[in-house]
Amino acid sequence: MLALFSFSGIVGNALAFYIYYKKRDKTTSNVFILSLAVTDFLVCLVVVPYTIVAELLSYRLVYDIICKVYLFCITSNVPLSAFIMVAIAFDRYFCICHPFLRVLTVERAKLGVACLTLLSFVLGVITALNYGVDRVHTSPVVNDSNVSAMVDTLGPRNSSADNQTWSYYYNGYSLEYTQTNLSNGTFNDKEEVRYNTVLVRGEYCGLNSMILSMHFTASYQKVYAALFLVSFIIVLVLYALIYRSILLRRRWRSRRKRMSCYTSVNGAEQTVVEETQMTAVNGNVNADKSALPKKSSTSRQIAIREKTLYANVKTAGMLFVVTIVFIISFLPSWLIGLQMIPFNLIVFNIYFVNNVANPFIYAFMNRAFRDDLKQLLKRCK
Repeated sequence: MLALFSFSGIVGNALAFYIYYKKRDKTTSNVFILSLAVTDFLVCLVVVPYTIVAELLSYRLVYDIICKVYLFCITSNVPLSAFIMVAIAFDRYFCICHPFLRVLTVERAKLGVACLTLLSFVLGVITALNYGVDRVHTSPVVNDSNVSAMVDTLGPRNSSADNQTWSYYYNGYSLEYTQTNLSNGTFNDKEEVRYNTVLVRGEYCGLNSMILSMHFTASYQKVYAALFLVSFIIVLVLYALIYRSILLRRRWRSRRKRMSCYTSVNGAEQTVVEETQMTAVNGNVNADKSALPKKSSTSRQIAIREKTLYANVKTAGMLFVVTIVFIISFLPSWLIGLQMIPFNLIVFNIYFVNNVANPFIYAFMNRAFRDDLKQLLKRCK
């Protein structure tokens, strides 16, 4: 499954990046689509194959730096995608609901993507510091019945010493247990070993308290999970406002048609011509000749504005589908991470779908993208 994701994502996102990069009209939506394409391409090229290797090795990554780099890659791309979705929602909101404010320009969009990338990298670094191969365990590992049985079987190395140490290989870890001589000169193998601290130098990539404390890690994981919840809420609220604005505009148009009998922009221009002719009959021909071009120009401006709005609404619809696919694919992994549903490896890795699906959404919902793709394939032939 992951191999299929990797191949499809590399090809699809490379085509999407090339097509949108070659577009002459650089808009804010193009900037965000390009940033998504780059992010998804890198995920499918690096992170997904990295995950395949980690799964095949059962996360026995052996070297601490390999573990940390993997956690950095896998935990920085997901928040970056979520943050870009929020930026897209804000961009569509201002384009449709407040088209005259010009809050987001192309340069501001590029700067925003750079800032969001930096923030995601910071989150990735903190997560990487929370994980590693070498780590310290206490009673949860020591209390394992198999460990206690092994300690009883092996016995102490030196029964006359004040401190006893056992070293052996257990479940992928090289474990060292140290037991202190009791006051009466005897050793209580089971009870003392169970409650001693264990230094684990192993192969598995997992939580690490050697750099950041487990208390900090627990708090950080809550903040990390909350970022996605906040992002989802912001996106849904903004798109709800966009939908409300579109509905209000449609109602206003319907009311206007019923009251003034204007059926379209062409109908509005015909009404201007009729008014001009009636005024000419009354002897105001010269005034109306100057008024006609002015009103026609206004009508053309209205037509251009309506066409731009329609294009923005279509783009918003396409990017809304991109956002919904991201939320649906990431939600099971998010709930598994919060331990709200049972762990399932296939369900957990489904979140990579959002890194693969975007080019297919563009091809399905954007006719211009399909035309550009056809032209590109023809040139390749």
